Amino acid sequence: PAPRAMRPHPEGVLPVGNAYLLPPEEAAASARAKRDGLGSFASLDDALILRVLAGGDDDDDEGVGPDALACLACCSRAARAFAYHEDLWKAATLRAVGGDFRFTGGAWRRTYARCVRAMPTDADSTRCVGGGGGGRRGDAPVGGGDRSKTLFSDALYLRHLGAHLPLDPEWLAVDSIPRVDASDVNPARFARDFESVNRPVIVSGLCADWPATRGEWTRDRLLATHGDVKFTVGGYQMRLRDFYAYGDDARDDLPLYLFDKKFCEKAPSLAAQYSPPDIFADDLFALLGENDRPDHRWLIAGGERSGSGFHKDPNATSAWNAVISGRKKWILFAPDETPPGVHPSADGSAVVQPVTLVEWYMNFYGHVYETDGESETDEDNNESKTDEEEKDEEEEEANRSSVRRRRRRRRANAGESSDAPPRVMEGICGPGDVLFVPSGWWHMALNLEECVAVTQNFCSPRTLPKVLRFLKDAIDAEGALGAELVSGTCRTRRGSLYERFVAVLAEKRPDELAAAERYLALGARAPAKYDGAGGDDGEAAGIATGTSRDRSRNGAIEHRVARDEKRRRGDPGAANGAAGFDGVRRCSTLSDAFRSGEGNSFSFNFS
Repeated sequence: PAPRAMRPHPEGVLPVGNAYLLPPEEAAASARAKRDGLGSFASLDDALILRVLAGGDDDDDEGVGPDALACLACCSRAARAFAYHEDLWKAATLRAVGGDFRFTGGAWRRTYARCVRAMPTDADSTRCVGGGGGGRRGDAPVGGGDRSKTLFSDALYLRHLGAHLPLDPEWLAVDSIPRVDASDVNPARFARDFESVNRPVIVSGLCADWPATRGEWTRDRLLATHGDVKFTVGGYQMRLRDFYAYGDDARDDLPLYLFDKKFCEKAPSLAAQYSPPDIFADDLFALLGENDRPDHRWLIAGGERSGSGFHKDPNATSAWNAVISGRKKWILFAPDETPPGVHPSADGSAVVQPVTLVEWYMNFYGHVYETDGESETDEDNNESKTDEEEKDEEEEEANRSSVRRRRRRRRANAGESSDAPPRVMEGICGPGDVLFVPSGWWHMALNLEECVAVTQNFCSPRTLPKVLRFLKDAIDAEGALGAELVSGTCRTRRGSLYERFVAVLAEKRPDELAAAERYLALGARAPAKYDGAGGDDGEAAGIATGTSRDRSRNGAIEHRVARDEKRRRGDPGAANGAAGFDGVRRCSTLSDAFRSGEGNSFSFNFS
C-alpha cells in the first residue's frame, strides 16, 4: 500500500530545511516576517522561546500563563504559532484541573477554554492579527498560501512530526524475540530455557483464556462497568470514559497513558478476570505480604503511539506483560548493552533519552545493529563481503530500505544458534500474548493501536541473586541514593527492604536464600545460568564447589535501575511493564506538568 501522506501543520509551520527550497527572495521575506512578528523574542532561538513561555526547567515555574499566551496570539502570525503550541496548553490544562477534563475540539487550547475558563477564540485572535473583521478564517495556517510568510521552525514542527509521521515499516519488520506456544511451555521448561539464562521470550496465547481477554476488558465492556472509575493517567486521577474520549480526539506526539497500580482496589472485579500464569507464579516477594511488598502490578491502557521509553525494571526484578487487546512493538537490549541515544547516570538513578518514542526511532533506530565503529557506510565499503552482502549491494540502489531490513533480520537472528542471545531483540505482541522481560534488560514498548494490557514484576528463585545484590548495593550507597534506587515502597521503608526480605526468606524459603548466597559468593566465577535451589545436579555442583564457567553476556548482573518515585506532575509518558521508569530524566523539559503513565517523564526535547 502507498504510504500515508504527512498532514500539514495546523499553523502552516515547516521544518527549517524547507526554506532552502524557496527562491532566495521568498526565503528572505519569510525570515523578515518572522523576525518582525516576534519582536524582541526574535533574538532568541525558537526552542528557547518555547522554554521561556513554558517556564524553563524549574518544576515550580508555570511560565507566562494562559492569559499571556492568549494575548501573545493576538500580536502577529508568528507569535500566534508559538502561543498556540499544543504542549503549552496541555501543561496549563493539567496544572489547572488535573485529570478532571473532557478533551474538546481536537486541541488542548480549546480544552482549556472549556474546562477552565473562556479564553479568546480563534476568531478573536484572527481579528487581532489581521485587523478589523476581514481577517482570515480562524484555523487558517500562518501565511495562508503566501510562501513568503510561511514560518520555518524545527522547534515548532517537532511535536507535529512526532504526532503525525507515519510509522516506518522498517521499524516493525524485525521479529527476533523467541516465541513459543502456550501449549508447549510449562514452568520447568520456562525456567530451564529462558529464565535461568535470563533470556526474553514471547509466549503466544498464554493469556488467551482469561475472562479479560475473552471480552470482559473490551473498550465497550470496560466503559459499561467502570466508565466513571478514576484511574491513574499521567499521574492524575481521570475517569475512564474521559480517558477514552481524549484518545479518540487528541493527536499528541506522546499521548497520556493509563498506568494504575491500584486498579484492583478501584475495580475489584478486574482482579478476578486475570491471574498470573503458572510459569510466573513463584514470586518470592509475595512472601512479604500484599501490603509490605513493593508495587508489582499495573493496568495499562493507551492509544496509538503511546508506550514506554527505555528503562530497566525496578529492584532488579523480572516482569511479564500480557496484551489483552491491541498490539505492542517491543525492542529489548541485553543488560550490558545500552541502547543508542540512551544515557543512564553513573549511579543508575536517572536516564536521559529522546522525549518521544517516535523521535527515538527516527534518530536512533538506524544505529541499533551497528557494532562499535561501524556504520552503514563502513559496511558498504568493507572489502570482505559475503556473497549475500554482495547481492545486497547490487540491489541497494533500487530498493535501499528493503535491503536494510534484511540486514537487520540477519543480524537480529545471528545469535540464535549460540548459548548467548543476541544483544538486541524485537517483536510484536498481539492479544493473548505474554512477553517475559528478564531482569536487567533495557526495553521499550510502542503501542501500534489502542491497547489494553496488564503487567507484573516478580522475583522468582532464578532472579533472587540479582534482587538481593541490588537491594544490598542500594543499602551500601551513600546518602539518600539508596532510597532513590529502591522503588515501590514508601521512602521510610525502602532502606529496610533488604533486611525484611532476607528475614522472610530465612523463615519460609531458607533453601532458596542459601543457594542465592552461595551463588553470589562466587563473584566473577559464578556461572551465567542459575536454576535456584531446585537446579540440576550439575548446576548445584558448580555453585557448591565454585567451579569456574564462562559467563555469557546475558548472565551479567545489573545493579542499577531508574528510580521509581520521581515526582509526577503530568504526562511522563509510559512504561509497559515498567514501574521503574518514573525516574527518567529528559534532555530538556517543556513542562513537568504532563508526565505520563507507563512510568517515565515525557516532555518536549529541544536538544
